[in-house]
Amino acid sequence: MQKILQQFVPDFPEWGYSIDEMVAVFRNHIHGSDIKIMVILEEAEVLMNNDGRDLIDLLKNMDHVSILFLTDVPSEDIVKKLGS
Repeated sequence: MQKILQQFVPDFPEWGYSIDEMVAVFRNHIHGSDIKIMVILEEAEVLMNNDGRDLIDLLKNMDHVSILFLTDVPSEDIVKKLGS
């Protein structure tokens, strides 16, 4: 989330913020704008099996954000994991 946020707020600190706080700053930054964001997650299966699942859940529930998953895992397996 920090890398995504720093694309819009380059001087955002590297330390000291939780994911929830970063998401709040990000939402405030894009609120009311016409910005559309495409997040590309390479090796998405690794994120889905580790701590990245929370980030994926946060991103998929945001307005103005689309996610593209790059993975070697069959797409139906990714869809099942997203639904759980």
